[in-house]
Amino acid sequence: GLAAGGTLLVTGGLGGIGLAMARRAVQRGARQVLLLGRSGLPARAHWDAVQPTSAEGQRIAAVREMEAQGAQVEVAALDVADRDALAALLAARAARGAAPVRGVFHAAGVVRFEALDTSTADALQLLVSAKVGGAWNLHELLADEPLEYFIMCSSSSTLLASPLLGGYAAANAFLDALAWHRRARGLAALSVNWGTWGEVGMAVQSGHAGGLLTGMQVMDTARALAALQALLDQGETQAAVMPVDWAALASAYPAFARDPFFEHLVGPASSDPEGTATTRAVATRLREAPAAERAALLRSHLQHAAGELLGISAEKLETGTPLSGMGFDSLMAVQLKNGLEAQLGIVVPMIRLLQGPSVDELVPLLQESLGALPAPVPAEAPGAAEEWEEGTL
Repeated sequence: GLAAGGTLLVTGGLGGIGLAMARRAVQRGARQVLLLGRSGLPARAHWDAVQPTSAEGQRIAAVREMEAQGAQVEVAALDVADRDALAALLAARAARGAAPVRGVFHAAGVVRFEALDTSTADALQLLVSAKVGGAWNLHELLADEPLEYFIMCSSSSTLLASPLLGGYAAANAFLDALAWHRRARGLAALSVNWGTWGEVGMAVQSGHAGGLLTGMQVMDTARALAALQALLDQGETQAAVMPVDWAALASAYPAFARDPFFEHLVGPASSDPEGTATTRAVATRLREAPAAERAALLRSHLQHAAGELLGISAEKLETGTPLSGMGFDSLMAVQLKNGLEAQLGIVVPMIRLLQGPSVDELVPLLQESLGALPAPVPAEAPGAAEEWEEGTL
């Protein structure tokens, strides 16, 4: 790692993942480290006055640890999406004879959990600025440097259905494309579609590390860094690193299991891949019930489905209380949507579930959707089916 004595440049360098990567690089021999972060650190003369247990104090401790191992660490307050500021910093370092950049870890980024149809252009710009703008600035401004590696922290959100992460997923997809673009030009590149880190990172900071899709697991830092080193050793361009129980994920999200992209991971489809038998049984029972009884049947069905996700009995779920007030989150909304669509054969608007309605408020919505379905077609008598010649349909 950086055997020629070059500088390791880390964007998001004061974040948990950026610092973890920098510390590992120092352990493996890096001796010049440039940490870029929008907030920076106080002047060194004031470091001793910072509370050691604070977030800032822990960053200072990490820098001191790397320096104690023989590295020279420079910290700069800079938004990597600001091309002029980044260019000025690189020029200033070159003018004073600092070791040239030979490795890049692009770990800067912002995450925001919001549905696309309620998001604003400014909010989406914030999501893509650091990841997209920062990556492109680094790509262009370091184009003439013989980089040993150019590592970008992408996300599993670009590969999996990711509720409330549309903008974030798009920004990370750009990193994946840039990695292939660089490789096509003979340049160093690796984009890692990270799953959720369980000890550091934005998911931990935002409180979403514990609310993962069913089947998804978190990674400890040591395991993630070991995977990163393996990818570098293998010369990969793009790879996903995410611990997953594929069977559990496929069971919870049937549509996911039918995606050909994941077929070799999920395994062979069931003999009833669409869940048609269950769908016909539940949906038919509801449609054929007397009109006066349908609402009660739907309410009971919803109570059981939502209660199972919340971990409470159907009897304890108050149908008039908003689900959001009982701890129902966006990931539960996805699971409820998938379950209802598989069982009832209807399309449930995701945005309505994300608004945290009560069971009582969902009942008329589902009734309307069920009423729009065609009535079940009676089975044909044996021999009554019309025959078609091959190729006529």
